[in-house]
Amino acid sequence: MRKLRFEKGSRYHLRNSGSGGQLIFQSDADRARFLFLLIYFQGERSMRHVTEHVARYQRAGTFRIRKSTEADIISRRNVELMAFTLMPGYFELLVEARSAAGVS
Repeated sequence: MRKLRFEKGSRYHLRNSGSGGQLIFQSDADRARFLFLLIYFQGERSMRHVTEHVARYQRAGTFRIRKSTEADIISRRNVELMAFTLMPGYFELLVEARSAAGVS
């Protein structure tokens, strides 16, 4: 495990891939689920009905997160997602640390 000190306000390129070239996204539903969880894991609220949010996103192109929940996540997040790419076998994120403990 690499010991790296994260700095508030610094940007980091994060990448992860499937073991041995294994696919990590099999479908659009997998990608939508990943995006939904990426949004929610930035906040402190508990998650409910993830499958419903994913299905709604596939039908309508939106997760329909409550404005109050969205504002709460944005105000409390430790990491700001700047850009991302989701490929069948890997994902890449460009994030900015909002706190020293933001990237883990």
